[in-house]
Amino acid sequence: MSRVKRVLCVDDNQRFRDVIGRLLHFADVRPAANIAGAMALAAVTKFDLFILDISLPDGMGTDLLSKLRKMHPETPAILITTSFDISTEEAREVGAIDVIQKASGTFVDDLLKLSGSVLEVEFS
Repeated sequence: MSRVKRVLCVDDNQRFRDVIGRLLHFADVRPAANIAGAMALAAVTKFDLFILDISLPDGMGTDLLSKLRKMHPETPAILITTSFDISTEEAREVGAIDVIQKASGTFVDDLLKLSGSVLEVEFS
């Protein structure tokens, strides 16, 4: 029996954390509202995926990813944002597999597709 996959979801918006937790119901989604909370969770838990908002109250999600990489160099990351200022190429340059725009009409599908691929879960 395989273990439940663990996902660190960092977003200062409670509703987005809740939505992502419901969408990824098959995983153990651990929420954090800021960098400090994310670092505390990452210090004691090995995650299979990071989902990181780019703009956080105590810094940038890209900076958080850099810090997380020191503890968990192999964990894939997906960036999420309301901004259209970052491209997939730029997300990959900072170590993420992709960026998803929260305001796009395809956010849910994009999140399920990317996270399902990383976590090896199929959606029908």
